[in-house]
Amino acid sequence: MLLKNTLAGLATCNVTENQIEVFWVPGAFEIPVVAKHLGTGGLFDVVICLGVILKGETDHDRILAVSVSQGILGAARETGIPMVYGVLSADTVAQVLDRLSGESGDRGRQFALTAVEMANLVRHLRERGGMWHRLFSKT
Repeated sequence: MLLKNTLAGLATCNVTENQIEVFWVPGAFEIPVVAKHLGTGGLFDVVICLGVILKGETDHDRILAVSVSQGILGAARETGIPMVYGVLSADTVAQVLDRLSGESGDRGRQFALTAVEMANLVRHLRERGGMWHRLFSKT
């Protein structure tokens, strides 16, 4: 449902299916590695990292959530490509469902809107940076 809602949100922003690629990883911990690979090479304007981390009997979920968020942030910093943190952390499946279609709103759609906004902003900054260089270049 998280992916479905995110794709629907992208469609409302006129992002077409041929502009989207979906990659699957075995678990949340692996998201940052793939995100970094996707951010290098200039093929993508933005990477939306989706996942769910559910509370278990130990504090492993919190350690995992921190590691994943720091990894995604590091990938964004290293590549310069916006990385949308779309990993939901919750105690129960009901909490996740509420974040997808309940009182808490539609996080998938929000992740999509954030991705489009960041891709447009970074593109604008790059274009503006080029103009700045042309205006003040000594050559």
